[in-house]
Amino acid sequence: MSNPNVYLKTARYGKDLVRLLRVYREPSGVQRCTELTVRLLLEGDIETSFTKADNTVVVTTDTCKNTVNVLAKRSQNVDNIEVFAQELTRHVLNQYRHISSVHVKIIKHKWTRLNVDGKPHPHSFVRDGED
Repeated sequence: MSNPNVYLKTARYGKDLVRLLRVYREPSGVQRCTELTVRLLLEGDIETSFTKADNTVVVTTDTCKNTVNVLAKRSQNVDNIEVFAQELTRHVLNQYRHISSVHVKIIKHKWTRLNVDGKPHPHSFVRDGED
């Protein structure tokens, strides 16, 4: 039985710790890579999923994760995390009209090219902190 004096003020949900690695292979054989950890949180008209046990308005966390991965594969802006975050936000707001707010946090992990025999190796890297 629901209490008419109780209401849901805000709700936010989504997916955290979505990890992705993009490898760029140049025609010369030299490679570079970008690794990101993404958090995608959504707000909107989702109250019924909490108050009426109606999950038809929920964008599943697996969908959030898959959205990050698919857009990362298609995007030319994965290296520019601010622009990539805007692309994610625009996509979610356009795809799911009942979502009114999208919160994206992206951490870019630094990879440094290894030196082998005093020269930068074309495709060997070591993780070197955060960018």
